Amino acid sequence: MRTPRGLRLARHAAVAYTAACAAGSVISIKRDYVAEPLGIRTGNSVRTDVVRGNGAGLAAPWNMIVQLWVALALARRRDRIGRRARAWLAFLAAMFVAGSVGEPVSHRVVTRELPPADATVAVANIVLPIALLGGALASLVDDRS
Repeated sequence: MRTPRGLRLARHAAVAYTAACAAGSVISIKRDYVAEPLGIRTGNSVRTDVVRGNGAGLAAPWNMIVQLWVALALARRRDRIGRRARAWLAFLAAMFVAGSVGEPVSHRVVTRELPPADATVAVANIVLPIALLGGALASLVDDRS
């Protein structure tokens, strides 16, 4: 069975996004970019937040990355579980975009306060989930035809 085009796009975006999250975790720990979506802080160190799965300023929580890969693994199925997995992919992608846009460190891209490598990861954290969302939605539409 051939993988639908939307799922291929989603898989490629997921690989790149996982790499961006790994790089973002390292950069966040190194530069102390705490996770504070919408101004909410845990009060922990960045290293502790990353390990506990709370994410970091430039990285999604690792437990959401695990969910991404589980959903991708199930998304190829042609039954109800596969359809739900593709819908879950779309939801996760939307949450990745919302989380990145809600992070104050991402706003520093616009003001050019971030070093180039950090800014690249911040932009990737927004662009790659949009590609993932597009692929997930395309796979849901393809499934209906």
